[in-house]
Amino acid sequence: MNRLKIYHLIGRILALDHPQADKERVIQELQKLNFSWEKFINIADKHLVLQVLYPKILAHKLEDFFPAEVLEHLKYIFELSVKRNDSIMNQAESLSKLLSSAGITPLYLKGMGNILDGLYKNKGERILHDIDILIPRQKIYEAVNLLVKDGYQSNTKLKSEIRDSDHHFPILYKRGEPVYVEIHWQAVNNRYERILANDEIFRHSKVPAGFSDCLVMSDEHKIIHNFLHAQMDHRARIFAREYMRNLYDVLLLSDRKNPEDVLAGLTRYHRISSSYLDIYYDTFGIVPERRIVPGLFLHTYRFRYRLNIRSKIFGRLSLLIIRMFLGYILTPIKAIGDKELRKLMIRKIQNPEWYRKQWNYYSRVLGIGGRSARKD
Repeated sequence: MNRLKIYHLIGRILALDHPQADKERVIQELQKLNFSWEKFINIADKHLVLQVLYPKILAHKLEDFFPAEVLEHLKYIFELSVKRNDSIMNQAESLSKLLSSAGITPLYLKGMGNILDGLYKNKGERILHDIDILIPRQKIYEAVNLLVKDGYQSNTKLKSEIRDSDHHFPILYKRGEPVYVEIHWQAVNNRYERILANDEIFRHSKVPAGFSDCLVMSDEHKIIHNFLHAQMDHRARIFAREYMRNLYDVLLLSDRKNPEDVLAGLTRYHRISSSYLDIYYDTFGIVPERRIVPGLFLHTYRFRYRLNIRSKIFGRLSLLIIRMFLGYILTPIKAIGDKELRKLMIRKIQNPEWYRKQWNYYSRVLGIGGRSARKD
């Protein structure tokens, strides 16, 4: 079984709670035993869904189809994730109390927001690397100062003014706390702020059950943010790469809102969002009741996405070529007419840490370095 088929098998296991789930097909694939369990673990880990597998396997009584050592490993990873997320939730609770004591209601984004909102059946299903908090722009400095006074610090000098090229402060960390914190004054980059404006986010936000001193996004905004953050902010649309973790969040949110209806409203990005849903359906083996796609819609993104998964060599080479073109050719050309971009490039060139990060990144892409860092 090649890498793409293993990827689809993992996707179908994660989708076993969906009405279109095909448990019999999953069992048939597991019984074939013509694939490497090590590769199975590696692909699930790379897509940040390794911790989701164990509760799915138990819930659908699939234990007998997994080797004992594999099941034990999955159990260990899940229990580790539960323990870690408990600790991170305690950190978030402390942050909420700290901010609310000053009249600031934090709005939790992405993974933490989903956990607080009860999106997952098991809180250990979502791997967390940080806590993202959206704060009203007029209270952003007050919020950051509160965290600094509470013992949070940053390895980067905190900005004295908000720049349009950014949408959050440098990461803040505190000794003894499990993860770092990002304080956002916008949920997305400035380019997409008109699509997901702060005023709209706070207007439609909700108080999660059991957590009265904080807010989370509406389900519709969660889907839009999921798409913009992954496909646009992180340029996954260009590289034809996406974490199954992000697609799994869409799968769970689809029980609350139809992603077709939500993303069809992004008329300017409808072709890109349709391609995103293309790989979403393909990953989990879902056939939508209806598709809302633009005219002459081709499945080229899904083709590239599949090819990147199936062939390590193609995936690495395509990523390397595209990234080098964007970073070393297109960006300098854009910087000619963009003063902020020129300043950003100069700061990077003068920072020795930037060169280390470049080396580490390309070492990972070429397979000569360690494991990549995962950003939420």
